[in-house]
Amino acid sequence: MEENSVESLSDYEVFELKDENDRPRFFTKIDEFMNENLFYWACEEVILNEARDIIVDFGEIVIFRVEETERHYTFSQVEDEELKKVKDYWYNRVKNYTL
Repeated sequence: MEENSVESLSDYEVFELKDENDRPRFFTKIDEFMNENLFYWACEEVILNEARDIIVDFGEIVIFRVEETERHYTFSQVEDEELKKVKDYWYNRVKNYTL
């Protein structure tokens, strides 16, 4: 994406999570996969304008462990050894994708 460009929010499914300081962070899912019988989402952080209706930038890629219930999703941060294994698995999975 070019610097200072914007993306229509309607082009993405954006969801909000609160960080450890209760600040909102916004993400869009770019992939989902299973590894060792656990379900994960690879997400890219999106930076929204003040009105929260336009994406002004993209941030880091984050991998969440996801558990789905009848009513909602539960997201868990992936850390340490699990993160290394899951990132390696995901990078190998997507390295042959072409944009």
